[in-house]
Amino acid sequence: MGRLADIIRLKILLGCGFAMSAISLVIFSFARDPAGVYLLAALVGFSYAVVLPAWNNLLARVIPPDRQATGWGVFATIEGMGIATGPALGGIVAKTYGITATLFFSAGILAVLSCFYFLYPVEKFFETRDKAH
Repeated sequence: MGRLADIIRLKILLGCGFAMSAISLVIFSFARDPAGVYLLAALVGFSYAVVLPAWNNLLARVIPPDRQATGWGVFATIEGMGIATGPALGGIVAKTYGITATLFFSAGILAVLSCFYFLYPVEKFFETRDKAH
């Protein structure tokens, strides 16, 4: 997947990866047999494997070389806050609306991310940044 992140346009990988995650989570909420659950869990894992190298590539290209340590530190802090607050929010959603609501809520967020990356001109941002340096 890392090689694909170097070859295929990032907006395609990010858009498809987040879309695959969103679709997998929605279908996951309807799965009842163990084989289907394992297959969908593998698909969620695969979609994460598509997103992660593309996302890291995106961040590596966006953060200026002289600010890599600070940029990655800020990103890791924000990611850590999401890791801490996500389960708490998921618990509130599950208690209020039911366990499957957490899957739909997460799928909705992932679908919004997918649309964003499909629509946002990511590569144009790099062209502008590359010309400035």
